[in-house]
Amino acid sequence: MQTFNLLIAEDNDDHYFLVEDVLSETGIYCDLARVRDGLELMNYLEQAQVLPDLVLLDLNMPRKDGRESLREIKADRCFQTIPIIVLTTSHYNKDREECNALGVDAFISKPTSFDDFVVLLKEVLTLHVKKSA
Repeated sequence: MQTFNLLIAEDNDDHYFLVEDVLSETGIYCDLARVRDGLELMNYLEQAQVLPDLVLLDLNMPRKDGRESLREIKADRCFQTIPIIVLTTSHYNKDREECNALGVDAFISKPTSFDDFVVLLKEVLTLHVKKSA
């Protein structure tokens, strides 16, 4: 059985731990890695022996934000086919339009309700894990 490699670019500990909880609750098994900003994200990709099957990308991170990282990833032939889902607190149409223009696979605004966030994450992760299998 092939392992699903999930990379989370998220500086907020609570949001990261929520993803971990959702994975264990749904029984989705994957190799999970985390970076806390865009600089770590690009370093991770450049040094990875196996590229992630999916990146969950927050837009608002320190040092280098998700927008800039997304631009770099989609401009690099080695990385541009990695599926990326933007998972952000941003509700701005400008952010959604920019990310869509850059080729993001999905743009999801994080719900304010914990329960809604859990349901949304379950759906997204289940769909992408099945798609890569």
